[in-house]
Amino acid sequence: MRTDLTSSIDSKMKALKVDIDLEIGSQQSKIEQLSDVVHGIATRLDTMESSIASGGLTGNTSIVNQANHDSQFDNTQKYSDEVAVIASNILFEEGEDILAKAQKLVSELDRSVAEHDIISTYRLRSKRSDKPGFVKICFRSVEIKKRILREKHKLRQSTDYRSVYLRSSKSYVERMMELNTRTLLKELPQGAQYRMTANGRLVKKNEDSSLENNQEENGHD
Repeated sequence: MRTDLTSSIDSKMKALKVDIDLEIGSQQSKIEQLSDVVHGIATRLDTMESSIASGGLTGNTSIVNQANHDSQFDNTQKYSDEVAVIASNILFEEGEDILAKAQKLVSELDRSVAEHDIISTYRLRSKRSDKPGFVKICFRSVEIKKRILREKHKLRQSTDYRSVYLRSSKSYVERMMELNTRTLLKELPQGAQYRMTANGRLVKKNEDSSLENNQEENGHD
């Protein structure tokens, strides 16, 4: 009797394992398909940014600060994510002086940052007609970038910039990892309980947001 019961349990467990393996295989296939789609989108974004940096994409405003000698900074540093921040909701105007706008924004946060501390800035083309494109601001050093991010809370009290949001610029690899992680979270049973911070860390949604703010202010560690 016990042998028959054991055999029955073993048989059911094997059948259950087969069903689980099939379900896992099906979910993995869906994740791989979504990952491919995300990879394609991220690749196109990277190509677009490279074109902007080289001046090959029309409709975007790109300015290198002529107060800095060209010999001081190569093209890679002028557009490096390591020394850059992204500003959103900066009003777009035809024929705008994007460098002057960036300098005014920065002076609102830290008046000790000189005009020549900004080595370049450009506006990305907006994908929405009701939203202005992001503005990328590149500084002379990572330290200056960190100083600006530490003061970004001042924007909420500013009359002119209360709707402007500032964050650290992210490289293609970082954006790729972030997009893939979000895709995977959607497929996991407990994924909805987690969120990704601005610095790429996974935390439970009820965790203190101060950790995220501290990481963002410190830039890329």
